[in-house]
Amino acid sequence: MNFLLRGGASGCKQHCKHSGADGCGWDCPADRNVLVKNGELLSGLVIKSSVGAQPGGLVHIVWKDLGPERCKIFMSDTQNLVNNWLVGNGMTVGVQDIIAPAKTVEHIQEALRKCKRRVQRIVQRAQRGKLETLRGLGVQETFEVGVNGELRAALDTAGGLAHADLAPDNRLRQMVSSGSKGGLINISQIMACVGQQNVDGKRIPFGFNRRSLPHFGKDDFGPDSKGFVSSCYVSGLTPQEFYFHAMGGREGLIDTAVKTADTGYIQRRLIKALEDVQVKYDGTVRTSRDNVIQFIYGEDGLEAQHIENLSIPLLKMDNAALARRFEFFPGRGGDTAERRQALKESVLESAVDGLDDAAFGRLCNLVEAEAAQVREDREELRTKILQGPADKIWLPINMDRLLWTARERFSVRPRQLTDLTPDYVVERTNKLLETGIRVYQEPRLNASPLFVAANADATRLMKIYLRYHLASK
Repeated sequence: MNFLLRGGASGCKQHCKHSGADGCGWDCPADRNVLVKNGELLSGLVIKSSVGAQPGGLVHIVWKDLGPERCKIFMSDTQNLVNNWLVGNGMTVGVQDIIAPAKTVEHIQEALRKCKRRVQRIVQRAQRGKLETLRGLGVQETFEVGVNGELRAALDTAGGLAHADLAPDNRLRQMVSSGSKGGLINISQIMACVGQQNVDGKRIPFGFNRRSLPHFGKDDFGPDSKGFVSSCYVSGLTPQEFYFHAMGGREGLIDTAVKTADTGYIQRRLIKALEDVQVKYDGTVRTSRDNVIQFIYGEDGLEAQHIENLSIPLLKMDNAALARRFEFFPGRGGDTAERRQALKESVLESAVDGLDDAAFGRLCNLVEAEAAQVREDREELRTKILQGPADKIWLPINMDRLLWTARERFSVRPRQLTDLTPDYVVERTNKLLETGIRVYQEPRLNASPLFVAANADATRLMKIYLRYHLASK
């Protein structure tokens, strides 16, 4: 199989010597690009983001391209390979992986001190009545928003300092970057600062006569008395910090237990309510009493397990970019050099330049009609389908990967000349869109207008996507 995942070069900026503006090349150890060619891993790291079961991951692509049986073999072989590697190569996170140098600890402490001074200034402004309230919020809420913003920034800054100090071969960093367990927040709490503890989504409330604990003075709204834990797990927590941390942890445990019961009960009720819903032989979704819920399953006829998150650059292309990509035949004498870069000489002489005026006119009209249809597709994407700046769509066929795999399998070079004529490509593409892109292959006799409209709506985005990738130029 062939597989290409462009994951960027995250994490390489600090440790890679040859990191440029666009990130690293294929040989960077922190590179997230994965290339598999003819079943052989040529470059990249096989980590959770590339091998996971999410759409676009290696497991999903093997299942889609090669089938469930090969996917099962792939997963079993991968697990056996990892198990045998671990027999001779241990993976242990020890204390040496989480001890920060004294210089880094001093930078973290200085960042926390600056944060506390900024919070203290906010407290003083509030006490003097000089705090400007945010729109729609009172003085107390504005104060809490400002303090929480400063404390979050302190945790991020301290965590960033700790994370930047970790070497690429640090076991804790490897565990997080591979997706095995943990995240940046865990590195921050272990090495830098545990951060703000919350109960009911707010800072620790007063409970002992206008104070959070007897250890603090009355009306102390500073970070320490309201649940900010500036210590880390390596250095250990003070008794007050430990108490606040236990309060936040208890809420998390209860919340998890309650959510588990609630979501389980919601799922059970959903299954019970939908147990008689079926996709009938005419393609409609109906209940046991034949009440129509949907004329086409999911309104698009797509099975969810086949869908991938794709991009369609057509949405953001301007008229000049559209002309460069799709307009091929402005006239017999125009763009001859461009045509010579794509078509073989024999095809150019017989199927283009050798045509009489009438046949050449029909060819130009055919290709111009295709370009005009693409322009209409762009407007439809902008005004009716996506209606926003995002160019992400969900469809069951990844044409970028399909075309890339075909080029690799048949050894098609990037600038290789073709013997396909433009009219052949346009006609075959149009035939594919008319006969091959249907929710149901057999046209229904006396189909209701609702069914015809639903079928057209369900296939519209798929046709736009294929026309963009299979245009003649």
